[in-house]
Amino acid sequence: KALFPEGVFAGYKKHTIRMNSFRHALLPFSVLAGISAHAQFNTADVQYWIGTGADSTILVVDFQDGTSDASYAWGYLHDGGTAADMLTAITAADVNFNAEITSGFLNTVSYGSHAGVGGSPNYWSTWSGSSLATLTSDGGIAATIGNGDWYGCSYTDFNPALAPTEPIAAFDPYHFTASDVTCWLG
Repeated sequence: KALFPEGVFAGYKKHTIRMNSFRHALLPFSVLAGISAHAQFNTADVQYWIGTGADSTILVVDFQDGTSDASYAWGYLHDGGTAADMLTAITAADVNFNAEITSGFLNTVSYGSHAGVGGSPNYWSTWSGSSLATLTSDGGIAATIGNGDWYGCSYTDFNPALAPTEPIAAFDPYHFTASDVTCWLG
């Protein structure tokens, strides 16, 4: 004896065909939505701003370690200065970030579980421009930063030197409270 009365699933195949046709019709729109959802990182995407001042510069640090979260961005508010000043200020403000400057060179950078130690095996290259897309190799952390500038640090073997890639926003470690936690364990 049949488990279900005759005709209960009679229209099932017809509806499946219609749904598949509907999904195929929406495919071009979903592709376009995916492209627009992955627009290039810009100033509005920065979540953690450090410092005070009328000018702003974006710092992008790319560990180039093959992970999906290797590149991060911070915002820096200032009234002039150098990339070394910016790295020092971010190190002082973000408990998860550390940049060690040795004899005027960027030697070691760490953020969360990522680290790049100068000479083990690569070195830090520095980049500057007016956006992520316009970054070009520059003269190092003594570079002057200005309003609207982007400054990048990339851990690379220089064969070839690799510019920083699309970052994700570094988070402000002091910006959440216990009420922001949605799940407590332990």
